[in-house]
Amino acid sequence: MSIDARLNKLMPVLSARERAILILESWKDDRPEDPSWRWSMPSSQAHEFNRYIGLMNGANLKIGTIYIVLINQFIDKLELRFCWYVALKLWEEQIDDIRRIVQVSSREPIIESDYEAEVTRAREEWVPVTELAEFLAGQKTDWAETDWESVDESETREVTDAAWDREVKSQGRRLRTLVESKEILARGKGRSLKLQMGSFDGAFGRTTAAVPEDLLRYRIVPDRFADEVEQERRSQEAMLATLEWERIGIVGDPPGAINVRKRLMEALQTSLSGCFSDCWHQLSAVETVVEEIGASMRRPFSVKANVVAPVPCRSSCPASIRTLDGRLDLVHAGVLSDGALQSDRRTRRSWQ
Repeated sequence: MSIDARLNKLMPVLSARERAILILESWKDDRPEDPSWRWSMPSSQAHEFNRYIGLMNGANLKIGTIYIVLINQFIDKLELRFCWYVALKLWEEQIDDIRRIVQVSSREPIIESDYEAEVTRAREEWVPVTELAEFLAGQKTDWAETDWESVDESETREVTDAAWDREVKSQGRRLRTLVESKEILARGKGRSLKLQMGSFDGAFGRTTAAVPEDLLRYRIVPDRFADEVEQERRSQEAMLATLEWERIGIVGDPPGAINVRKRLMEALQTSLSGCFSDCWHQLSAVETVVEEIGASMRRPFSVKANVVAPVPCRSSCPASIRTLDGRLDLVHAGVLSDGALQSDRRTRRSWQ
């Protein structure tokens, strides 16, 4: 007996599910189906067979051809929005870098009399003992080798938190001892203890210096150049205002001014998180539908790409989403946690 004859004898005993699986496999392999799979089917199997064919068509024609394409287009738009957000962040970092260079390389002009007044004010200032203890700890250079730790894969090292805290406490005790011996003027007790800056500088042989608010150093100019100094300071203030990131994009005058740049950043971050979450839930729904179709047919089921207009495999969508989520983490906007897909599946099935 030939193979065809043997197969023809098996045709009448095939179940509706087995007939549907044969048709599905031939369609996925781009092979024409055997007409006998349908004409040999008993009428009692028609309803169940049509249900399986309907599931296959729904998964491949609607989910595979339309829905996954739309989701991938949505992911592409999220990528563009993410690039927009990153461009704003890079702009912010560039502005900050320029501002730091200006602060390091520029000095604020001040006339001699005003500088002396600033120094007097600084010497009379009362500073918390903890701040001065941290200042002294920052001057330490003879750290032990065990006090250092690597901060990344490069050779950059930092003092460990334990070593830093230990040194700050040590300097705090040292300052309190100097206060008790009347070598440094102080007021308050315990955590409220404050030291006079001029007395502190004198005890450690330091010269009290005044420091400008926006730059790192003053450039002292004779009083006779007061007008020129005022003009230069105004120019510096205008330059620093231009480089003030928080003020870039402000429309209008305070108190009703609107920071367009800041609002745009916040809106982008919110929409990125929200749209990303929606997209991930849609993908999880696709996963659930396809898996349940496979469960009903009692075999793994996958969506076939459209031959005319190829669509990305549905498994590539979650990968794209996870890639985007990793990028969102860079700007602290990530919303996907590990196991989110499985959690979504459990939640959806609890609704049924």
